[in-house]
Amino acid sequence: MAEGLGPEYRVWNLGSGWARAYDAASDKAWLSKAKQSDEVVIALGVNDISTTGRSAPQLLEDLQTIVSILKDSRIDMSVILCTVPPYSLTDAQELVWRDVNQAIRSHVIAGVDRIFDIAEVLSQAAPRDNLIMPEYMSSEFDAHPNGRAGSAVASAFLAWY
Repeated sequence: MAEGLGPEYRVWNLGSGWARAYDAASDKAWLSKAKQSDEVVIALGVNDISTTGRSAPQLLEDLQTIVSILKDSRIDMSVILCTVPPYSLTDAQELVWRDVNQAIRSHVIAGVDRIFDIAEVLSQAAPRDNLIMPEYMSSEFDAHPNGRAGSAVASAFLAWY
């Protein structure tokens, strides 16, 4: 994405493995760094659903907290919120994923300037849209996105941006 935006943009990738909205909402290291930006893209939620079992209301509250803290730090900051990417979520976790993404798409998080639908880029066709496309998986046994998925997201984001 950074390469595609061009030299007039400075990109600071604050991403990390196992990142969770729950942790970011605590207003510590990640959020204090993000507050220094003119524009922030937030792509969180999978680990909240899959590893900590957060409910849809809990995850939406965490996302709202993050956006509110960012907006309170700089009124002129632009916040882009991504839908939660697909993963190997089933049963109750799938329902949380669907509820959260529907809420994000419905603009329920106050202060969000734009929404990028990352799930739309990586998902299989409905009704299996909670699952990542096989060609974007790290392996047939690992639903983490591979480099091809990253390229697809970057291309879609730049075309949308």
